[in-house]
Amino acid sequence: MDEEVEDLTTEIEQNENVVNGVKEPKVGMIIDSIDDVVEFYRKYAKEKGFGMSIRTSKKVGGEVRYVTVACNHSGKPRTRGMKVNQLHPQTKTDCKAKITTVILADGKWKLSSFVLNQNHVVSPGKARFHRCHRVLNANVKRKLLVYAKAGVRANKSYTRGSF
Repeated sequence: MDEEVEDLTTEIEQNENVVNGVKEPKVGMIIDSIDDVVEFYRKYAKEKGFGMSIRTSKKVGGEVRYVTVACNHSGKPRTRGMKVNQLHPQTKTDCKAKITTVILADGKWKLSSFVLNQNHVVSPGKARFHRCHRVLNANVKRKLLVYAKAGVRANKSYTRGSF
């Protein structure tokens, strides 16, 4: 009986950080490569409803040593132009949500810190509209390239095929 309880407890602990197939970040997680770090946070961000970007990385001796991947709303808002009547809407809200990873001696990446709190509205239903989540299917991309080489205008290429 005790073995069943221990097995059940272990299974619950392994699955407690998984929500809809996406793991919650946890300090000490080991990830294989930088690409996997970015893909992990991209999936997490899409599930939660916000966009992401690589915020900082540091190279030492030509090799990347740490990477910070953050919400795309991180950073201070600033005005760019002098024309007050033509201001563009600001997306920066100084959001602190991010994960920081460092490289280990064996070439794997360890999640050293994370912040999950958002200071802006997130909408999982609209996450697909963020630039980092927009992906073209390989078949669609190939068709668009063929149409471009053939001289078909972009607005006509969308009416020709089944996109």
